Amino acid sequence: MTNGLDALRPLIGQTTANSPSPLGRWLNGTLQEVGENGIKIAYVVRAEMTNPVGILHGGMVATLLDDIMGMTIMVKYSADLSGYFFSTVNLHVDYLASAREGATVIASSNITKAGNKIMNAEGWLHDSGGKLLAHSTSNLLKVEIRA
Repeated sequence: MTNGLDALRPLIGQTTANSPSPLGRWLNGTLQEVGENGIKIAYVVRAEMTNPVGILHGGMVATLLDDIMGMTIMVKYSADLSGYFFSTVNLHVDYLASAREGATVIASSNITKAGNKIMNAEGWLHDSGGKLLAHSTSNLLKVEIRA
């Protein structure tokens, strides 16, 4: 069975500049990997992503993780979900370490359970050396897109 993840594979190494998501375009990550249940995207920490002391803002960490988990679900199930979107019901983030402006961080995701109405996902944020910066879990609700 093919899915949207198969369509992403040729885009490995490209940026998210052509993402259908305005936020995805602004984040401007580079697709690194596409696996059966998840993807990996690298981001350079820009000044506008940091707090006053130049560290990646906690809200930004949550945004990166929320975005990659939602993207993974939408892309993997795109053929089955025409007319639907998954909205975050909850997002739990454990902040374990920090990254400074100019650093590269890598967000990755995995779908842990695919239900009919609720999807469960997990996300990680690492630095370029592999150090775990944050871990997250989320439940996302399937909602119909109304024109």
